[in-house]
Amino acid sequence: MTRQPPITQDDVRQAVYGCLSACEAPSADRLLAQLKRGSKTTVLKYRDQVIEEIRH
Repeated sequence: MTRQPPITQDDVRQAVYGCLSACEAPSADRLLAQLKRGSKTTVLKYRDQVIEEIRH
């Protein structure tokens, strides 16, 4: 089984915007379902950074 590439902040950003455009909350579980890889800790870290960017 080959390793998948690590997720990036851009991957999570696209998933967050995808959730928001579908009027869904970008929960960690929903983002992980879209990304199909990564850890919950990493997804939450990047999600929080993306949300902070949106707020400013």
